[in-house]
Amino acid sequence: MNQYLTYIAIGFGLLLVALVVPGLKVIAEAVFKALFELLGELVKHKGTFVIWIIKTLTSDHVRVLQHASQSRDVIDPTQKIRRKAEGYEDSEPLSAQIKKVMNWLRGK
Repeated sequence: MNQYLTYIAIGFGLLLVALVVPGLKVIAEAVFKALFELLGELVKHKGTFVIWIIKTLTSDHVRVLQHASQSRDVIDPTQKIRRKAEGYEDSEPLSAQIKKVMNWLRGK
């Protein structure tokens, strides 16, 4: 996200510099006019964009929770085949490994 903001800041700075250069002033003014018109349209239809951003953020968070709760074989079935082919397949299921760790933590 920061790199996009950096690129936007660089572009905005270049447009400001272009306002000073006589040959580029016309182009820079047209770009600024278009940007302000776009901003006006965004403000006019802000309800739509609020719904879109809520929907996007919700679906992204659901995807993160889904990936956190499912095993890697469910998300990408080729992982199991790849691990077997490379010779480092897990010797026991993850649930058994978790039980061992939990029992160790409880002192059993």
